[in-house]
Amino acid sequence: MGTGSFTANWIAKPILRLSRASQAMSKGVWQESLSEDITIAELKVLATSFNQMSTQIKKAFQESETKFSTIFHTTPDPVWIATLAEGKFLNVNESFCQFWGDTPENILGKTSVQLGLWKNIENLHHFNERLINEGSILNFKLVICTHSQQTKTVLISAKVQYLGEQDCLIGVIRDVSDLYDELRLREKTEIALHKSEAMLLEAQQLAHIGNWDYDVITGKITWSNQLFQILGRDQTLGEPTYEENLRLYYPEDAEQLHQAFERSLSTGESYQLELRVVKADGSFQYTEARGKAELNAQGQVIRLFGTIQDMTERGQIEDQLRASQHFIEQITELTPNLLYIYDHIEQRNVYINRSVAETLGYSATAIQSMGANLFPIICHPDDLYLVYQSMQQLHSLQDREFVEIEYRVKNAQGQWCWLYSRDMVFSRTADGRLKQSLGTSQDISKRKEVELALREAEYNLRLANQELEKLVNIDGLTQIANRRCFDHRLEQEWQRLYREQEFLSLLLFDVDYFKSYNDAYGHLLGDECLIKIAQSVQQVIFRPADLLARYGGEEFVVILPNTDIDGTMVIAQRIHTAIQDLAIPHQASKVSNIVTISIGISSLIPTSELSPSNLIEQADQALYRAKQQGRNQSLHLIS
Repeated sequence: MGTGSFTANWIAKPILRLSRASQAMSKGVWQESLSEDITIAELKVLATSFNQMSTQIKKAFQESETKFSTIFHTTPDPVWIATLAEGKFLNVNESFCQFWGDTPENILGKTSVQLGLWKNIENLHHFNERLINEGSILNFKLVICTHSQQTKTVLISAKVQYLGEQDCLIGVIRDVSDLYDELRLREKTEIALHKSEAMLLEAQQLAHIGNWDYDVITGKITWSNQLFQILGRDQTLGEPTYEENLRLYYPEDAEQLHQAFERSLSTGESYQLELRVVKADGSFQYTEARGKAELNAQGQVIRLFGTIQDMTERGQIEDQLRASQHFIEQITELTPNLLYIYDHIEQRNVYINRSVAETLGYSATAIQSMGANLFPIICHPDDLYLVYQSMQQLHSLQDREFVEIEYRVKNAQGQWCWLYSRDMVFSRTADGRLKQSLGTSQDISKRKEVELALREAEYNLRLANQELEKLVNIDGLTQIANRRCFDHRLEQEWQRLYREQEFLSLLLFDVDYFKSYNDAYGHLLGDECLIKIAQSVQQVIFRPADLLARYGGEEFVVILPNTDIDGTMVIAQRIHTAIQDLAIPHQASKVSNIVTISIGISSLIPTSELSPSNLIEQADQALYRAKQQGRNQSLHLIS
């Protein structure tokens, strides 16, 4: 009896342990490893398999959770989740808030009708009817007016999904206003997922996650309701002190938590630990603790915050894994943008969504067949360097950072399309090197056409303005400055030289006996005479600030800034000489047998008591006196 009883116990105890393990497996409890110190080979193999399976499931979940968050954060379109029955918003991402023009607090909990999303209720009824009957809807065209009073043309895609024990719809909005208004350029959107307090509480309850917050300045510790439940502390006692909190954990784990907490306080380093909580009956509760620091502008830690997740209910974790995988599939297929994962080690795309084929016309098989030659084959030669440069930048990116470029690719029909792409690190090797990158691309060919048209229009407008300016300020006959240009320049120079207290001089001259010239030779030769005079005098007036203008009829005027009376007299004599050198016959003149001119000169330093009209009046009086004294001369009246 003694020997038989010993043998039965020796066999029964390992079997009992494996039986309990199988029960734990059926409940989804994978955290606790089984002892492999079993003499029976078959049972030892089962225990080893159980432990390996537990490790694989945990790793798969963590990788899936990371990929889910990454995928969701790279979605460049406004996304929302709402109840199917009421249309009440349950969650929106940051792009949706930016698109709508309001904060999450003013959006969540309201229906689309309350927000005013549907200007036409008939559209809403049609939208809901298709969702109920077909389960999904793709590219439902709608014109809406956002909260910020912007009218936009959008395409809405949505799918019915069972979430949180009720039918919900997952929706994606694509702003296609640029297709209907070519002068509007696309606004770059930033993608982020924000959850409301209500959704966060539900998520914490589903995932058995609690959060905490520690204000370094005030020393205040705050726990969420779920954290009290996870750690088994009576909520009426309030948050524990730091020492009380450490006593909740197994001593070795408490020491790890203490060291990680101290490192975060001193360096701002984040941490992630697996900790065992000691329950009242002495058993362990397995948790995952995460902590992160918030820094001020000076780089000092001012706040620590984090989460505690109960990992003992592994079955619920598996459900979340499956739900997240399904959610990823829905997002990647709903988005109208190109989505791809490129393996930098294998130099090939390991994933592309259906939008690649819809936009560029290449199948997944065609993309795979191009292999490492993909970019030389489809990229424009002028943009290939830019593409390779952005790929090189990926190696130095931190997590959540991205590079963005615009480049041209050739579609399956041989046409060039412009793409706007954003790429980020998707996975790394064990030593931290870049392995795969995740990217999204949007076809911006229409926008580029608009930009090109705008640049051409701006160039033509500049040419037209230059021509208009020329027409406005140039005399049509002589092609020198006209009276309008003269008036404007004189006012400018008067103000400038008033500030500098420098001389401003004026020459006013006309052709002697020009009426007689026209009567004798005709107006056609009279016009040619004025043109020759203007061209000849223009050769004398060579400084950039000087200006020769036609004052009216046969009268001309010259502005000479920063020129005193002596310098002005020199210029006047040069003008006389230039006209004389033309030797234009004038048999009707009473002073010469060739064309001559009379010049009136004025020169002064502008003062507050005078105005530009005084300068013109003095030159006019001097010109009148020169004519009285016999013409063909220059005269300056000394005031």
